[in-house]
Amino acid sequence: MKAIPSNFSRYDKNVLMFNSISLSKNRKWICDTKVPLNKSVEETFQEIISKLPESDLLFDGCSFENKEYLETFGFKSLTFGKEAIIDLSKDIFQKKSLQELVRRGKRHGSMVEINYTLENKKELRNFIQKTSHAKKPQLKNLFASSFQSHHRLFVFKGSDKWIAAMMLSLKDKKYIQTELILRCSDAPVGVMEALIYDIVIKLKNEGFTYWSLGAVPFVEFDAKLFSLSWFINFIGRKIRFAYNYQGLFNFKNKFNPIWEPYFLCYKNTLKPIHIFKLSKESNLFKLVFHNILLKFHLRYEK
Repeated sequence: MKAIPSNFSRYDKNVLMFNSISLSKNRKWICDTKVPLNKSVEETFQEIISKLPESDLLFDGCSFENKEYLETFGFKSLTFGKEAIIDLSKDIFQKKSLQELVRRGKRHGSMVEINYTLENKKELRNFIQKTSHAKKPQLKNLFASSFQSHHRLFVFKGSDKWIAAMMLSLKDKKYIQTELILRCSDAPVGVMEALIYDIVIKLKNEGFTYWSLGAVPFVEFDAKLFSLSWFINFIGRKIRFAYNYQGLFNFKNKFNPIWEPYFLCYKNTLKPIHIFKLSKESNLFKLVFHNILLKFHLRYEK
């Protein structure tokens, strides 16, 4: 499963595009990266490194293969979580409990694929405002959040109303990944499972071999005590009340995925201040702070 990092996506243009966010004078976080369909992972890394030769680069969402390749350029790495990958050659809906959820969900509508248009892009933005997390700060720079022409958008609709949606992008010709998982705040039980069930059937029919449901940070990591990796994951587990990674893990785990390690790869020394700034640039810090205030507000009312 040698593919681009999960923060990258494939598109049908001939030019590699990426965003570089400064975390310090030399530290640059590479994100929002669009890779031409025929450009290899190795060529992609080489081109980015050659364009920023004096910078200490940081790539997130790296696979074990990505990590090994970047080590040849002097990069180091730390474990940040795990990525849930569905093997589409297997039947992931064998559990009766999952089958029952799909059955319940299908009573409320069906899946349609939505083509990219400016109107549908606006429709997705409007739908996001109806989701349960709409009033919270939204994570950014970790995945695509805006519908673009190289994305695929699958919507579970009932009576012409959007109930749930998933936006996907290519990692490779036969390997697809999830960018957004959304459902309206009053979505009936089982609609997300029903949507995933229909997407799996469609992807299998199209010849895809793997589908990444995305990464979950702070879970099942191996790290030396008091190392930077241990510190990051320790802090991450302490803010579970503000960022429910465990709920995300439980949801994805019900589809019996392959859990692969998820790495941050970086050149030279990575300092805690860089992680803090990365959290700020991704809006994770703002999300945590928002939930802390919300938590105290709820206690106050009680």
